[in-house]
Amino acid sequence: MNCRMYPVAECDTNHQLLVATLKVRLAKRQRQYNVPPLTLEELKEEKAVQFAAEVTKRLRHWRLHMMT
Repeated sequence: MNCRMYPVAECDTNHQLLVATLKVRLAKRQRQYNVPPLTLEELKEEKAVQFAAEVTKRLRHWRLHMMT
């Protein structure tokens, strides 16, 4: 970092002018993992009904805790 102050800058104020040169280091990007594509075979009626039942069960449990 390089920093310099100019106390006699013509700004009609009692503040001092500051000029600085900075080096910025950016954080590394985190690795993104590939998501496998969905297969329609796995989304058959039985699994959809099981999923809906599980979600409904969890929502009921969550609502009970929110009301107390």
